[in-house]
Amino acid sequence: MSNTQPFLFEIGTEELPPKSLHKLAVALEKELIAQLKKQKLIDNAADSRIYATPRRLAVFLDRVAIKQPDQVVDRRGPALKQAYDEQGQPTQAAIGFAKSVGFDVQQLQTQKSDKGEWLFCQVNQPGQAAQVLLPDCVDNALKALPIPKRMRWGNLEAEFIRPVKWVILLLGDEVIETQILSVKSDRFTQGHRFHAIRKLRLRNANEYESLLEQEGMVVADFARRRQEILTSITELAAEKDAQVLLDNALLDEVTGLVELPVALLGNIDQEFMQLPQEVLISSMQDHQKYFPLADQQGAMLPYFITVSNIRSKDDQSIIDGNERVLKARLSDANFFWETDRKTPLADYHPALCNVLFQEKLGSLADKVDRIKKIVVVLAQKLNVDTTEGCRAAQLCKLDLVTSMVGEFPELQGIMGKYYALNDGESETVANAIEQHYWPKFAGDKIPSIPAARVLAIADKVDTICGLFTIDQIPSGDRDPFALRRAGLGLMRILIEGQIDLDIPWVIAESLTNFDLDINANTGDEVYHFVFDRLRTYYQSQGIDTRVYQAVMQVKPESPLDFDKRLKAVAEFSQLESAESLIEANKRINNLLQKTANHSTGVDEKLLQQAQEKALFKQLQIVIKSTSSLLQENHYADLLNQLSSLKQPIDDFFDHVMVMDENMDKRQNRLAMLSNVQQLFRQVADVSYLK
Repeated sequence: MSNTQPFLFEIGTEELPPKSLHKLAVALEKELIAQLKKQKLIDNAADSRIYATPRRLAVFLDRVAIKQPDQVVDRRGPALKQAYDEQGQPTQAAIGFAKSVGFDVQQLQTQKSDKGEWLFCQVNQPGQAAQVLLPDCVDNALKALPIPKRMRWGNLEAEFIRPVKWVILLLGDEVIETQILSVKSDRFTQGHRFHAIRKLRLRNANEYESLLEQEGMVVADFARRRQEILTSITELAAEKDAQVLLDNALLDEVTGLVELPVALLGNIDQEFMQLPQEVLISSMQDHQKYFPLADQQGAMLPYFITVSNIRSKDDQSIIDGNERVLKARLSDANFFWETDRKTPLADYHPALCNVLFQEKLGSLADKVDRIKKIVVVLAQKLNVDTTEGCRAAQLCKLDLVTSMVGEFPELQGIMGKYYALNDGESETVANAIEQHYWPKFAGDKIPSIPAARVLAIADKVDTICGLFTIDQIPSGDRDPFALRRAGLGLMRILIEGQIDLDIPWVIAESLTNFDLDINANTGDEVYHFVFDRLRTYYQSQGIDTRVYQAVMQVKPESPLDFDKRLKAVAEFSQLESAESLIEANKRINNLLQKTANHSTGVDEKLLQQAQEKALFKQLQIVIKSTSSLLQENHYADLLNQLSSLKQPIDDFFDHVMVMDENMDKRQNRLAMLSNVQQLFRQVADVSYLK
């Protein structure tokens, strides 16, 4: 008999949330593998596969040990002072420990550390059978899944994301008998809800995927099912010489909705094609989970593709049903489109007064008033047209009270642009209304025009400062006003838009607009909050978090300036001289922290040793050569110049006693090191790169 067997775990449920299906499957695989490795039942060579459909999550591993390897484990007994009495005879504690591990007291060893000394021995522990260990491995993996809210069903104590219907645990061809989430395990799975009603019996773990497909009419592999859908919709679009307006999140969601995908092409009534493209796309993608089609130039075509979960003898009846549903939704959208445009966008302002932004911060109309004030000072500071900026600010939230956005909230800003253009507003104002919500998510584009960037900055700063003012600060996963997203968006606009703006200044300007008692620390809290968004922003670009920390120590005020410093420090960290200079800065920091009172004035007359004279000479050269570089923010060149200090600093520390008994010499040497520290801190505290 082989020492390993294939292992299959499947949990069958009521319909799982399609948007999180793949994430759950990946997490289940990761957690289960971690548990099996912990129990030494698999090694790194084991191959795993995940399966996920609306009604199941499963993990298959090709090689799982049928038994743990035997292990030599350390066993620690009582402390020596409890193990022996005053006459040196073993106490009952020592005798009991020796008996529990199968040794005589004389055979026990002692182990010592800074925490004490105790009896100790090593014992051979036979490995346990996988049949015994696997149920707990599965149970622990399920408990570790990222499920925000678990539910109960019936009168059971079990909790999961959806009620559990069946469970399979197969090691080779053997069922591991246990209960998982109050359901007894067996070897029976279920196929397609409509095409394969009877239960399917698995003879062994290896036949899982093929049995489900051939007899169960289920494509269990998520990645394969996704690719089949993508291929099918692409081929259908090609029949109309069209391209699919593909949204990867929608493709994942549709993959999570079906077990047996069948792509079908439907038609859109021509009367609806005059609607804005975004309305058509939203109606299809967000509401009906359809794939829109466009011509090769990107213009919308009167077709859509839906993915059915059944193979029907009458596909046309399914298409007709989907066309009727879409027609009803587009009819509503068309009515909203015609109705909303009868009223100028500016005339919706009274309705905005009745929409609460936040109880302590007032209505959306109050928020707009605050935004306009920030826009004025920002526009003046950044040389942006104040008139168009203020007009865009006045109109930016008004589409929120239109009928279209009330039904299609994802179109906020977009409909504001269309309605503004309909009223004869300039393209700059209209585009600013749409773009002030950008970026909407990680990786999304930033506003493309100055007026939109100013408006977006004002809106985001007002939201963040307002919520911090009333102590509604994000904590853990709780962030109801999406302040983290707003903070990152703000910083991205300033950095990627090359806008040199001091964050403390704009925070202070925003805080003056709130008629509230403001804590003196609020400005600092907002500063640290928005700059902390940059930690993961740069990590995603492959920049070590230590580089971020090094720059943060000097508290740059401008995110654009921060970006320049950070890239310079990242480049510096790769130099051959960097390691020695980083270590030297760490040492300098430690020395200076021990002596609170020291100046930066160096008395050249007190320099006696050749190495300290050489360092002083090189310092003067570097100070002179870097002053203009600092003024022009050429941080990379500045740090490159500072790298010339490597050898003089190394020689100084090798031959010069900094903490000399002569206080004048000591203070003079510390002053010179303080100069070195200040030179580097013109850019960052590079000791944090250690």
